[in-house]
Amino acid sequence: MWGGELVSVLTSSILQMGLVWHITLTTNSASMLSLASLAGFLPLALFGTFAGAIVDRLPLRVTLVGPTSS
Repeated sequence: MWGGELVSVLTSSILQMGLVWHITLTTNSASMLSLASLAGFLPLALFGTFAGAIVDRLPLRVTLVGPTSS
C-alpha cells in the first residue's frame, strides 16, 4: 500500500510540474501559470479537511477497500 501511494504521489507531482512547465513555455503568461497552479491546489485545500474528517469516522476496511456487499 505504501509503495502504491509513493508511486501515485510521485507521478502526480511529475505531471503537475510538467503542466506548469508546458504552460510557462507555451503562454509566457504569469496569470495563466497562477490559474493552473490554483486549479491544482484548490481542490486539495477545499476538500482535504472535510475528506479527512469523514474518512476518520469510517471503518478502516471501508476506507481502504470500499463498501463490500455480503
